[in-house]
Amino acid sequence: MWTMMMCMCAIAILYRQRKRTRIGWGDKALERFTERAVYMNRMVWFDDSTAINNVRMDRSVFRKLCDLLCRHGRLRVSTNVGIDEMVASFLYVLGHDGNDGESSSSSSSSGGGAMHFNAVLCGVIRLHEILLKKPVAIREDCSDERWKWFKNCLGALDSAYIKFIHVLPGWEGSAVDSRVLRDAISRKHPLKVRKGYYYLCDADYNNCEGFLAPYRGQPYRPNDWRQDHQPTTPQEFFNMKHSCARNVIERAFDLLKERWGILGSRSSYSIKIQVRIIVACALLHNHVIREMPVDTQESFPCSNLSEGQDLEGDHIIHLESSDACNEWRDNLAREMFDHWRASTHES
Repeated sequence: MWTMMMCMCAIAILYRQRKRTRIGWGDKALERFTERAVYMNRMVWFDDSTAINNVRMDRSVFRKLCDLLCRHGRLRVSTNVGIDEMVASFLYVLGHDGNDGESSSSSSSSGGGAMHFNAVLCGVIRLHEILLKKPVAIREDCSDERWKWFKNCLGALDSAYIKFIHVLPGWEGSAVDSRVLRDAISRKHPLKVRKGYYYLCDADYNNCEGFLAPYRGQPYRPNDWRQDHQPTTPQEFFNMKHSCARNVIERAFDLLKERWGILGSRSSYSIKIQVRIIVACALLHNHVIREMPVDTQESFPCSNLSEGQDLEGDHIIHLESSDACNEWRDNLAREMFDHWRASTHES
């Protein structure tokens, strides 16, 4: 009898202990849920201004990114961290000079912050087929003064009309530009340029099929041209127009670095991760431009552009300067210059 009573008491004590344990676990879960809600409200959900400041996109665009990462980026919920929380922490690190001070209060504090960062990073990379922009050619009816002379132009090297077409990170900054370009068009997943189309590039590249360069040894930068110093030769006028077109696109690179502060800071990440971060920043840049009708950081004109398309024809596989390419540039320069002089005399 006594033994039975002792057993019953022991069972009662164990039951109460297990109940307390369950209640304690429930309290911790509730505390964690509240902590996450406060964190996400502070990071994203309070208002669009808060979201843009912290994660570089408004709340609607952030939701769409989380959805893309779930459906196409194979990002999955962690035991202690939700997808929105992982993505917010990741974007905060990219946007704030690689400083994860704010993000550490959430996903990093739950353990596995680096693991969550890498999971989101890989998820964004998997979106490359969705977020990389297809090349767009300048149409015949383009009326934009910066672009109307460059029919069939696909934009500027590595970037066109704000959205990025091709990203090739990993080369050291001292590498010769032409060598990097040769690598870009010859690798397994190359930069594709159809015959009859071309990119604008700077004078460090050869003027060749698929890549239209300015004249070397001539004024080029916009500040080279003043009211009292106007072009006097076809070569100078061509360089001025070439520079005006490329200047818009160079601003896209400035905007990219302004949005994602990690690109301008010293990094403790491995080279492999740094390469992936550069690609991810370009892809996320495209996502923001595509989904936010008005970019709060900058608004670029993008009229007279056709939709992205698969341009048919053979690809350019050799980068050799030729007399034919230089003659075509000379003819274009003369046509541009003659038209400008005629319109100036008429006015």
